[in-house]
Amino acid sequence: MAFQFLSYLFFRISAKNHHSIHSPFIYNFVIKAIYTPKITNLSPLENIVTKCCSYFAIKNVVLFGNTKHLKSSLVATQPNINFNPKALDLIVIDDLDGYNKLLSTYSIHNDTMLVATEIHESKEKNDVWNKFVERQEVTASIDFYHCGILFFRKEQIKEHFKLRLSTSNNY
Repeated sequence: MAFQFLSYLFFRISAKNHHSIHSPFIYNFVIKAIYTPKITNLSPLENIVTKCCSYFAIKNVVLFGNTKHLKSSLVATQPNINFNPKALDLIVIDDLDGYNKLLSTYSIHNDTMLVATEIHESKEKNDVWNKFVERQEVTASIDFYHCGILFFRKEQIKEHFKLRLSTSNNY
């Protein structure tokens, strides 16, 4: 519990808003998707995942671990999503340690994005998140505290952002 409190405190001190983003791709994503009004009755994680699906017109989603509860939210807001794909557009995972097993089953592509939940829940999960941010195939990452997003775009310059969710959206 002490780790979560200190992690949140450090996040609040170090996180920025959209004005600190230098990447046009990330800036447009944050402004046009994440900072749009909150979808009522959804948790911050559900809002982020739903907005990602809408903005990127996601068709193929895989939910791993304790993320199965997201399925009902996605089905309600994104009826054309396929939850049993071979090629992945969006991966939502609560345990990044299972990522290598995931790669042996599915194929990712340039536009695949990975949403990792509870990245600040424990020191161990935070350490795994930080190792993933440093991986060569990860070109951009966003830490929203509630979750983190990894991008694998080859044309993207490697950057990491810690961003606050807009307070006007009542997250």
